Amino acid sequence: PKNGFEQFNTFSLEYINEKGEAFFTSDAPNDQIIRIISVEKYPSMNEARFPVKRVHFALSATLVSAAGNTIELTDLEGFVGIAYKEE
Repeated sequence: PKNGFEQFNTFSLEYINEKGEAFFTSDAPNDQIIRIISVEKYPSMNEARFPVKRVHFALSATLVSAAGNTIELTDLEGFVGIAYKEE
């Protein structure tokens, strides 16, 4: 939650370069697009024994640092494992 509120249809990304400069996704909705390609069950639990989903995604986004420097990510594709608590 951003500012204590649920933010549906949004994502945030943080990157810290080798110099320690932090970059974040822009708040402008037109500067970021993420598409979930697939979601599947990961074959093992994480270290805290929570189940994990493997998410395949594609994204384009602009990352901005506090100094105003930017990084453009265009047609980036990747995978992320997301642990969750079963109800």
